[in-house]
Amino acid sequence: KKFLKEFYVDGPTGKDFIYGEQLVKIAHREQVAITIDLENVAESDPELAENIVRNTRRYSALFGDAIHELLPDYKEREPEAVDSLDVYIEHRLLMEQQIRGREGGNVIRDPRNMFPPELLRRFEVHFMHQSSQKPVSIRQVKAETIGKLVVVRGIVARTTE
Repeated sequence: KKFLKEFYVDGPTGKDFIYGEQLVKIAHREQVAITIDLENVAESDPELAENIVRNTRRYSALFGDAIHELLPDYKEREPEAVDSLDVYIEHRLLMEQQIRGREGGNVIRDPRNMFPPELLRRFEVHFMHQSSQKPVSIRQVKAETIGKLVVVRGIVARTTE
């Protein structure tokens, strides 16, 4: 959290809080992905940058949790566009509250805890590799690279949905 809130680069107009600006855009749904540059992380904490490269899957979830907790602080207004997923999530939460109310449960729990946070999030976390990290060929991507950050160079020939 500290890195996302406090990291800045010196710009022409002063300090540019690049991740703070991205968090504001995510909170207002103007952006759907936050890209964290590992060069910036290494500048702040080299050990954390190494750990992210070694276990990207875990740190992607940790950064997602931290961002999810920080978003209410960066929300200046409600997002204008309400889509079907918003309506669905709100409906599920309301139904859960009604069911708990009818059952007369003594324990008051946040219904958001019943759903995995990945389903309630409206953003993705991406990591940008360090320039010192060497690309590997696609044939070298094996089982030991699962969960790690790997740089692969190539050309996309075809995609499907």
